[in-house]
Formats: sequence, structure tokens, C-alpha cells
Amino acid sequence: MKKKINLLLFTFLAFVGSAWSHALWIETDANGQLNIKQEIKIFYGEYAEQHIEPIADWYSDVKNFDLWLVTPSGKKQKIETSPLENHYLAYFTPTEEGLHQIFISHEAKDLGGKTLYQFNTTSIVKVGNTKNKLNHEHLNIDLKLIPHDKNNFTVYFKGTPEPNVAVELTGPSGWTKVFQSDANGKISLETPWEGSYMLEATKSTKESGEHHENAYESVWRCATFKIASLFN
Repeated sequence: MKKKINLLLFTFLAFVGSAWSHALWIETDANGQLNIKQEIKIFYGEYAEQHIEPIADWYSDVKNFDLWLVTPSGKKQKIETSPLENHYLAYFTPTEEGLHQIFISHEAKDLGGKTLYQFNTTSIVKVGNTKNKLNHEHLNIDLKLIPHDKNNFTVYFKGTPEPNVAVELTGPSGWTKVFQSDANGKISLETPWEGSYMLEATKSTKESGEHHENAYESVWRCATFKIASLFN
């Protein structure tokens, strides 16, 4: 009986651990063209391990996310998505020059024990003249990574720069390094090789509340941002 209980506990912890360590991320060309349709892909899995989950295996209701676009003039609109085998596909057509922000913020329906999981991801598309500054206030995300250039970001938590947040950087060859945001929420990265890099910030907090009629005592949040050729 004891072995059976231990096996059930191990299975539960493995399941929760898998959900805890996975993340959503957006892939799209960092440079768009005015009035030209652009492709967006949304994945879920372990980027550092090059593991992409089939949609059928995504945790809880993560596949029910909403994908949003914020235009350079501040207009916010929902983008429709279509499921494929291991990712979602979407398109948008830029009608303004400047920096376009694409984002997802989704709280999974099911708790892991007493923990609520929130998955956040953002991407930026540069179209033509980019004199407009990023207005991240339009991004309704608790935990987010805001770029200043390719190697410098600020971690925001609930609208305020957040210190002491662990941010993992994964390079094009699978190389990883963990950075810690400073007292002003800033991180300065090392990107020694050509190619794309992925940033993933995680933060756990003691918070209590009710989610889909289930009580939680803590919240785990992650935020991803893929660095492509935006600042090259």
C-alpha cells in the first residue's frame, strides 16, 4: 500500500513539475512589411531542450489562450489562431509603420496542488520607420520582459521593475545561462553567437485566492521573449 501511495505521489509530482517547467513562446519574423501578411507560430514545451509538446498534450487548458496584437498607435486587437499538430498558426497584416507588440497571458484552469500557473509570452515586429517607443502599458501581463536593445532588458512585475528575478537565456546551440535582474529590474545579457536566443523569466509568489472555484495559495508565472534579428 505504501509503495502504491509513493508511486501516486511521484506521478503527481512529475506531472506538476512538467507543467511548472514548460512555457509558451511566440515565433515570428522580427521584421515585417507594410500591408504584407505575416506568419506567427505559438509553441509550448521546453525550448532549452528543443522539446515541443504536441497540442494534445498541452497542460490543462493552455491551448485556449488568446493572442493579442498592439499596433504602434496603441490599438489592441485579437488575432485568430489555428491548431496544427504541435503548434498554433496565426497571421496578421501590418497597416502601420513602427513597432508592433504581440502577446499572450493565460492562467491555466487547473491548479498544480495549490499553485496557479500563469503563462506569458511577447514578441515585437518592426515595420518600416520605428520612431515610436514601446508602450508596454498596453501589455496586460503580470510578468513581462521589455527590451531596450538586443542585450538589455527590464523585468516588470505588475507594472513595476522587479529585482531578483531569475532569467534563463538559451543560445542557438542550446547553451544556457541564468541572469538575475538587478535592483532596477534590469538584466544585461551575453549573446556571443549569431542566431536566435530565448529569454525565460520565472517568478513564484505567495498569493491566495480562488480560480475556477478552486483555492490557491501561490502563483507561478513565466514570461518568454525570443530575441531574433530585431536589434541586428
